[in-house]
Amino acid sequence: MRVRIEAPIWKRYETRGDKPGTIKAEHTRWLDVSPVGGGVPLQVCPMYRAGVGAFLTRTTTDLLQAGLQLGGHQAWMCLPTRWKLIEKELPVALVADTGHVVWGELSRDAAGQYLADPVNPHPTSPDRPSLALSGRAKFRKDLHAGQLAWLLAAFALAAPALLGAMAGFPGSLLCVGTAVAVAASALGITRRVRELPGEIGWTVRESRDPAIR
Repeated sequence: MRVRIEAPIWKRYETRGDKPGTIKAEHTRWLDVSPVGGGVPLQVCPMYRAGVGAFLTRTTTDLLQAGLQLGGHQAWMCLPTRWKLIEKELPVALVADTGHVVWGELSRDAAGQYLADPVNPHPTSPDRPSLALSGRAKFRKDLHAGQLAWLLAAFALAAPALLGAMAGFPGSLLCVGTAVAVAASALGITRRVRELPGEIGWTVRESRDPAIR
């Protein structure tokens, strides 16, 4: 069926934490698509949701790229012909008119209302070329510049000990400093990602459990 690609959504929902008096955030991400003929917008979710908290899987960033590069474009939403045999989420391919394709998942209930309508389904054509949407750049200055600085510091501290130029207690101190620099690089980028989810292109929606308001 024909859809229009909309915005990539990052929903942050606050609820009670595991310990008394604490709050934890649940993160959900999807790509909004709207049926061209009208109807309820659909949420195309990442195919593999192995990311925890603010961390992203490859299929999640693919949906982000689709929203950033193809937002406003129309596309064919392709679903399995034997969708009735699939109990859970349905795999879906969004094939834009530009020829780019991105994969995701759609809930069975959301897809069923359109698939059951004989007006919507159209057979796919093997003659239509398509190619995978290019991935998002791995390096981001706002996230990775600080991490790179810490790792360079760790290398500078470790080099004398590794080359045998310094041993004994001074060498041990350099090794401790190396470990601290490596840990700081990891903690710094983790904190940065958690603080600024909206800075990387998502439309952020925040809400909270009414019980903790």
